[in-house]
Amino acid sequence: MFSETGVVFDEGKTHKGKPEIQQWVDEANKKYMTVMKPLEYTENGTTSILSAECSGTFPGSPIVLKFHFDIVGGLIQHLKVTE
Repeated sequence: MFSETGVVFDEGKTHKGKPEIQQWVDEANKKYMTVMKPLEYTENGTTSILSAECSGTFPGSPIVLKFHFDIVGGLIQHLKVTE
């Protein structure tokens, strides 16, 4: 779950606030029909990185992506998706 003031960086775009992030999630799910297979998870305080094999209807599928996120108060505050 994202915080009300959460921020996501993905595909060169920034998505701010829970409603905008939800729209990003919905559109990405419809567009790419992504399936994720978790590979590795590391934590350092409030910062975590999840590596996952992602497959779907996008060029280069499958690909391993890294999801870098900060959790504050049990909610995701920042998420950056990288290769």
